[in-house]
Amino acid sequence: MAGTGYARDRAVTLAAIALARCDSLLTRERLRVYPVLLLSIWLLMYAIVAHTSPDWVALPDFVARWTGGRLLLDGHAEALYDPAVQSELQATELHTTALSYFVSPPFVALAMLPFALLPYAVAAALWTVLSIAALLCSLALLRPMAPSVIRRHWRRTLALATAFYATLELLGSGQDTAFVLLAVCGAIRLLSLGREGLAGAVLALGLAKPQLVFLAPLLLVAQRRWRAVTAFVAAGAALLLMSIWIVGLDGVVDWLTLPTSPLYASEVQQGQAWKAVSVSAFITGLAPLSLGAWWTAAAYVIGLAACYPTLRAVGRQSRSGSLVSWTIILMATAVASPHFMLYDLVLLLPALWGLAEIAWKPTTRGLVAVVFVIAWLVAPLHTVTSPLGWPLSILGTAWIAVPLCLLWWTLITAKPTGFGSLSGDTR
Repeated sequence: MAGTGYARDRAVTLAAIALARCDSLLTRERLRVYPVLLLSIWLLMYAIVAHTSPDWVALPDFVARWTGGRLLLDGHAEALYDPAVQSELQATELHTTALSYFVSPPFVALAMLPFALLPYAVAAALWTVLSIAALLCSLALLRPMAPSVIRRHWRRTLALATAFYATLELLGSGQDTAFVLLAVCGAIRLLSLGREGLAGAVLALGLAKPQLVFLAPLLLVAQRRWRAVTAFVAAGAALLLMSIWIVGLDGVVDWLTLPTSPLYASEVQQGQAWKAVSVSAFITGLAPLSLGAWWTAAAYVIGLAACYPTLRAVGRQSRSGSLVSWTIILMATAVASPHFMLYDLVLLLPALWGLAEIAWKPTTRGLVAVVFVIAWLVAPLHTVTSPLGWPLSILGTAWIAVPLCLLWWTLITAKPTGFGSLSGDTR
């Protein structure tokens, strides 16, 4: 037992030394140069893929959302979740044979109607501009609450956020997590101003991707923000009724049962598994495919088990809450959600605020740097390891979940007395 304890302590010490060494490499000059270099590399890679892929379409994930809006515009609401109809429309209008599967809630298709009125190229350009604006507005909303370490280096923070691979992946694929981030940051800011009812309603807009906000209402309950909870439930009910109005009750049932369909399993759960960052994705990637659904189910249970200590941690705080509470919730969502993808990591950008409040030390900064680096390595590792069988395929699993879990653990074990105020007083 003593030998085991010594080995564990030795491993922890070596890890702390490695993270401190990693932190020492983050000089001002490197933090100035690296974002520009990484952005240039990404633009070059994007241009090469665009010119060498015969079936390439700009913003491939936006294609699905544009398709949803177009189906409503053409009066085919009953076929909103019919992959054959979606594929036919995309082949006819965009000349692509690769299905971009619309799986968002029905009300998202309604929000996409203005884009469906435009030619695809114009709609894609407008979507990109709005996505960039949503990302910038999200960080600007929280700037008054930023700790001094963030405020002193605001331009550098924005540069690093821009060079974060998750940000570039989101913009390059045309995903919509930027708008979920805007809803979350808007709700946090409104709560700091005492506008609880409006905050709950704004937060409900994040239900466009329910797997990214499923823990947020529990935080409101833990903090006894009943007006915010009521507004969230009311707004969520309104979105549900809107969805029923758009596609009918059967259409809503079709959307709810999508995760059980074989096509969803192959196109989303398996086809995009390499982009996942959660504990369930990491554990699933460690096992051979022959272990099947039972191993995956066990991985989901282990991931969701992170919710309990998370809620205990936020429950220790006062009703006034703190920005760190939201940092804990967002970090736990990344760890626990069964469908949290690489581009969804932009949801963790505000987590820098909370980390800077209570744990801005070399090991924490080192973990943040590790997350940053691994995010850039996900695609190359997938390309190299995807043709390989198990166990070599383990090299391409969601290793990013490891530093994310360590950051989550740092947050939930921090003393409540060290938490910063949501009122914006960062001492």
